[in-house]
Amino acid sequence: MGAASRFGPELGADAQGKPWFRVGDYRLLGVKYRDILGGAWVWGKSGHPPYGPAEVRVDARDHPILRGHPDFAIDDEVYGDLALAADIVPLMRARADDGAAGWHPMLWERRVGHGRVVYDALGHDEAALSHVVHRRIVARGALWALGRATAELDAA
Repeated sequence: MGAASRFGPELGADAQGKPWFRVGDYRLLGVKYRDILGGAWVWGKSGHPPYGPAEVRVDARDHPILRGHPDFAIDDEVYGDLALAADIVPLMRARADDGAAGWHPMLWERRVGHGRVVYDALGHDEAALSHVVHRRIVARGALWALGRATAELDAA
């Protein structure tokens, strides 16, 4: 990955860079942000149904970020058909409540150089960021990216 190997922990979240699909071309130390996060919006392909009820499925129940977390429902946008790096590890998927668009990765992790990266595609408004389960997942994702011990994540 070259220059990206200089990076440390990274927590990417949709709320940090509205609109997210433009953030993908930003550069940090000469590296495109999407190459750090492991995903990008593709004009003409990527999309999302209107903001509304969504089902969230925890795929990696043994991962330190998600250990003990149930599947849950949330009101949010569900991004789909993103360009994803081959090395992302999907941790959680979501689909719009009508199920028409299928399941899409909403939380993933990857390693970039010596750093841990977590990306969370949920959190489009205060209600989604305040959702009790989602808020805990974001906190645990930040701790995991920092390399904190599993016991500290479990306590978060």
